Amino acid sequence: MHRTTLAGLGAVAATVVAVGIAAPAQAASKSVTLTNPSGGAHAVLHWDDTYDTLCLTLKSTAASAYADADMSLTDGTHFHHLRVTRSKTRDCTGNLSIPEDRAAQMSVNGGTNSFHRTSGWVGFFT
Repeated sequence: MHRTTLAGLGAVAATVVAVGIAAPAQAASKSVTLTNPSGGAHAVLHWDDTYDTLCLTLKSTAASAYADADMSLTDGTHFHHLRVTRSKTRDCTGNLSIPEDRAAQMSVNGGTNSFHRTSGWVGFFT
């Protein structure tokens, strides 16, 4: 019976240690850069996990430059669509109040009269 008691206490101690060192949250700020054909930054989409905001910034100096961005949770819930042009080079959401550690994805599309590119969907956690 003594061995059974010690084995039981060992299992309880292992459980307490495992619970005490649970994995940290996966959420973090995330950026996606859409590049132009020469490899330079055309537009940057940034998720700020501290404030739950999404910002799209146009980096291109081309006269016809534009970019669009979308974000959605992987359950299909769509949150925001952003658009920037040479006349409005930055577009941000307010606080989106998204629950922490939700799987999400974001995408940037953009270009000029001479090219069009997409980042494709990039996954991250809110």
